[in-house]
Formats: sequence, C-alpha cells, structure tokens
Amino acid sequence: LQASSTSQLSTTNVFFNLGFAATTSTSTLATFAGQTFLTASTTGFNTSLGLNALKLNVGGIGNSAFGYNALASNASGASNVAVGQDALGLNVSGSGNTAVGVTSGRGVIGSNNTFVGSSAGTGFSGTTFTGSGITAVGNSAGGNLFSGGGDNSTYLGYNSGNGGSTNAYGNTFIGASPDLGQV
Repeated sequence: LQASSTSQLSTTNVFFNLGFAATTSTSTLATFAGQTFLTASTTGFNTSLGLNALKLNVGGIGNSAFGYNALASNASGASNVAVGQDALGLNVSGSGNTAVGVTSGRGVIGSNNTFVGSSAGTGFSGTTFTGSGITAVGNSAGGNLFSGGGDNSTYLGYNSGNGGSTNAYGNTFIGASPDLGQV
C-alpha cells in the first residue's frame, strides 16, 4: 500500500493480481485480477466480501453480502444479509431478507424472508419468486417456491415443502420432506 499526498491509498499490486484502493469516491477496497472482492460504503452503509458480491448495487442501503455472487443482482434492496455463494443472488429490490447458506434465498425477490441452510428457499428450477414473510430452515427447505408463492409460510426440516404444491399462503411444513397433505 502506498499513501499519497491527498491522504488516500493508491492502487498497488500485491502478490501479483491483488490490489488495494480506498478513496472517498469509491467503495472498492480490494480487487483480484480486476474483479472487486471487498467493498465498504460510508454513504450506503453496505459491506461485501466475495467476487461479484453486491455487484449491481446502486441505491440499496444497509446490505451485507459475503460470498461469491452474494446479493449480486441487488440494485435497490435494503437491509439484506446474504452469507454464502449466490445467497440472495437474484434479489433486485427486496428488503429485510436474511439468507445463510450456499444458494439460500437465491430466487427470492420479495421482502422480509429468512432462509437458513444450503439451497433453502432457492426457487423452483432457479426461477425468481415474489414471496414475502417466508421462513425456511434446513437443507433445501422451501426449495420449490415459485412466482407469487409461499407468503407467510414456514418450512422447517430437510427438503420440507418441496413437493411442488408449496405456493399457498400461510402454510407450515415441519420435518424431513413433508408436503401438502402430509402430517
């Protein structure tokens, strides 16, 4: 790192393609081979760590993204937390979402959802869905949600609610692989 006369850090290649930069006009703190992988913002209060994390963010505030492609499509969503590769990866404007796990919440474009577990709330065949107020905890819990579905529903347990009939409002699925009609 090299300090300049303007009290800003200038870009310096460290370990070949690793570069660090910090200025008052940019939130990019580190790059690797030209790809941003660490950002912080004093105006939007956003933080990201991982290639393409928060890549398209323009107006979203208070977001935290950790992992490759975490919140990558977010443009204006606020107060989201994404931890894991592609977590909340397709969210554009949804706010108040929390996703922890690889691809968790990948397809959600709604708000106020919680997804914990690998592929929890991923979305049917990788498509987006507008669900809000969804809680999915467990590997692949709520994984088959699709457009307009699952509002205010709860999915607890491995693969719960993945039978394809899970888009109704206010459902609760508990246990490994339960679907509508199962107790």
